[in-house]
Amino acid sequence: MQTLFAQLWKEYALADSRYLSGDLLVLCAEAITALVWGPLSYLTAIAIVTSSPSRHVLQIFVSLGHFYGDLLYLSTSLVDLYARNNLYSRPEPYYLWFYFVFLNGIWLVVPGSM
Repeated sequence: MQTLFAQLWKEYALADSRYLSGDLLVLCAEAITALVWGPLSYLTAIAIVTSSPSRHVLQIFVSLGHFYGDLLYLSTSLVDLYARNNLYSRPEPYYLWFYFVFLNGIWLVVPGSM
């Protein structure tokens, strides 16, 4: 496909080839993110803007969900790297350190700081 999101997906797949191979962990994690954490994040934003009393519980729940999902995602990659010597990114440091580490690290730092 040549749509913007398809191209972004292909570009990120250079940093993690599991996105193109149909890896079950990645498919499940992305499905949960799209179907659960995405709508709950939107609901949390609405609760914050409207000063709803439920905003704090929603923030904690969504932050922990994002944090746990990303921690699981990154840890399985590291286990595969060190236990099986299987690196999913291209050999250029840019793909590993910027796309994989930095962009996923945001999802650890931001929810972890809430």
